[in-house]
Amino acid sequence: QPEITFQTIEGIGGAFNEIGGEALAATSKEDKNALMKQLFSDEGAGFTFCRTAIGASDFGIDAYSYSMVADDYAQKHFSIERDKKYVLPYIKSAFAGNPDLILFASPWSLPGWMKESGEMVGLKEPNNNLKQDSKTLKAYAKYFVKYIQAYENEGVRIDRICIQNENDANTKYPSCTFPAKEMVKFANNYLIPAFNKNDIQTKVYAGSTTFTYWNMILNETTESGWDWPQNSLINIHRKTGEITYNPDYNAMYILSKFIKPGDVRIACVQRGKEPLISVKSPNGTIKVLIQNTNANDKTFEVVMGDKNVKSKSPGKSITAVVLN
Repeated sequence: QPEITFQTIEGIGGAFNEIGGEALAATSKEDKNALMKQLFSDEGAGFTFCRTAIGASDFGIDAYSYSMVADDYAQKHFSIERDKKYVLPYIKSAFAGNPDLILFASPWSLPGWMKESGEMVGLKEPNNNLKQDSKTLKAYAKYFVKYIQAYENEGVRIDRICIQNENDANTKYPSCTFPAKEMVKFANNYLIPAFNKNDIQTKVYAGSTTFTYWNMILNETTESGWDWPQNSLINIHRKTGEITYNPDYNAMYILSKFIKPGDVRIACVQRGKEPLISVKSPNGTIKVLIQNTNANDKTFEVVMGDKNVKSKSPGKSITAVVLN
């Protein structure tokens, strides 16, 4: 039902992290270029919209921020020096593969000294939240400004920021409890005015117009600095340099190949239980992506007006049907 529309898709991609950057640094120049090509060029998955962390994420090597000196309200000691070792080279190699890549950023935790707990990591309930005094809130707004400016000086543009990752999380890795009312107060009274004062064009973002897979790359352990194993699109063995493409890469590849920036999600009446999505491109092309969750092959039928397309989908696969 292409006449019933929902959100316009801004892009598909994945997330950069410090552990992935460390693993990528262990590869040869040739292997690194080939891997980035598989993720970001039109010959590969062609990712268009990606995410990075402001400071340490759950897949940082350990907890760190850009403001490690306590009570530095003026942010005189602010520094992204640590990111220059693994994170920024990782991001820059992606932009080399796709110069039009859109990047957004979000913190897992603000600097520990800005929190009631005094720690970047959580599990100190109920004190895992941002202090609410004006002096701290102004300092945190300046922290965002300096981050965006520092990355800009490195040639990396942050298109938008999400104020807090998982704002109700209180975990053993970096996290921050940031209730919605406090977030609105911070955004309206401190962050946006600081952006305006410093002519920051970066947007403040919340929504579901994109999909970014977590952990594009991990090392051979698949674990974070907090002993938390996770999936990734690609694993790199740091000693041998072996690169492994995992099944999730194939799923993200086909999503990114067929769902492009500017596509509009449209209604699709579903008779079965298989997950699916349908989008309409600006040129009128309709694309329907269907997941066969069964182990066996299955035939799907897509009907639109007087058009009727049948497609046989292998077991445990995603099939794209294109209607011109």
